[in-house]
Amino acid sequence: MKLEKVLEFVNELKKIENVEAHSEFSYAAMKNSILGKQELEIFKKVSLDVIDGGEEYRKDRIEVIGKYVERDELQNIKSEKSPVDGRSHFVFIGDNKIFFIKAMEEVEKKHADYIKKIKSKREEIDKILEQTSSVEFMKVPLEYFPNKITPKQMEVLKVMLVEEEK
Repeated sequence: MKLEKVLEFVNELKKIENVEAHSEFSYAAMKNSILGKQELEIFKKVSLDVIDGGEEYRKDRIEVIGKYVERDELQNIKSEKSPVDGRSHFVFIGDNKIFFIKAMEEVEKKHADYIKKIKSKREEIDKILEQTSSVEFMKVPLEYFPNKITPKQMEVLKVMLVEEEK
């Protein structure tokens, strides 16, 4: 199992930590959470490393956003979900989008070293998440799983499922 899947598994265990379940499932979930967190130590260390320059970059970026992005009646920055990609995008009036893009190019030039370090860190994290884990998680029969579980949760938690032969 790749560390990326271990991370997803540990995150899903965190989401269900207050769900009532059979004691064997609860025990296995607790043990698996500990095992998974131990396996993810290198990921945690790298992802939590602070890169100098972030505060200045964010300050400059927020300044540009504040200057060019449209605001609503409560002075909150406006954004809209795109029907194309489903992501939120800032709302601009007139030529402000062009000015925003140019200003952000300047911010990115000014903070090129910081951005380069962020990209390098992201690549390092991606490499770590591609590594294969050899951890053996505790397994329990399906009858011990919580009664209410979504298909997505089952997909992630099936690592804990004892496959019974029929």
